[in-house]
Amino acid sequence: MGAFTGVFYETAIGTRVYLAHRTGRKIDRRTQAWLIEESVLNKCLDMGIEAVGVIWKKNGARRVHLTHINDFYGEYSFFKFDGVKYRGLPLVRFRIDPAKSEDVIKRSIRIR
Repeated sequence: MGAFTGVFYETAIGTRVYLAHRTGRKIDRRTQAWLIEESVLNKCLDMGIEAVGVIWKKNGARRVHLTHINDFYGEYSFFKFDGVKYRGLPLVRFRIDPAKSEDVIKRSIRIR
């Protein structure tokens, strides 16, 4: 069935979110995707949670990839079996991605 390897959070306005706790080594290298256990996603659906994602650290800073739960069942998602049944979603398909943040974009653009 899998284990809960994350935390259910509640925002200041009462919206519930599930964030899987991962390390950078847990990115599926072949597909460049984050994997979340199918059993956890089913629990989120049962609880009415619409936003799921991954929280991880890079160079000591916390980073969050967040998306709508339906994206894990959409055309870009996939199954992976590794002792546990996972659903995967490529990094570029997350709606909130730290690499797309305004600060990161500003630092990567040179004004000429």
